[in-house]
Amino acid sequence: FAGSNIRSDGEQIGDGWKGLKPAGMLMVDGALYLWARNAGANGRECQLARSDDHAQTWVWSDWRFAEFGYCTFINFGQNYADARDDYVYMVSHDNPHAYSSADGFILTRVPKTQITARGAYEFFQALDGNGDPIWTADIAQRGFVFENPG
Repeated sequence: FAGSNIRSDGEQIGDGWKGLKPAGMLMVDGALYLWARNAGANGRECQLARSDDHAQTWVWSDWRFAEFGYCTFINFGQNYADARDDYVYMVSHDNPHAYSSADGFILTRVPKTQITARGAYEFFQALDGNGDPIWTADIAQRGFVFENPG
């Protein structure tokens, strides 16, 4: 295993909490996806980018999650080959600011063929009486997958 730096049009340089920074990366079916934090003003929001040429160039989504400041993927093996279903999963602390604490973490999923489609995302809401997850398309109805108040 060896790594090397690749110059890219997606390169970002510092600037503290005001600078766009990678927060999670995932490859699915040969495409590379990147969540970036600090996508909005003052260290807020996360935004998705996709590369089809191994990080030489990036296409940024035209949407952001204003509700979450630090989105990252849950990885299931090389090229997502160990996934148990056809979804890609993401977690974030429940705060729009990457540098502020939250009382819980949220879990999001999206069909792996629609990662760049904001309307395809679902949010964990709760467990039903059988212990099965309830998913909602309404971000305002999201629940915590992990909670630790205070």
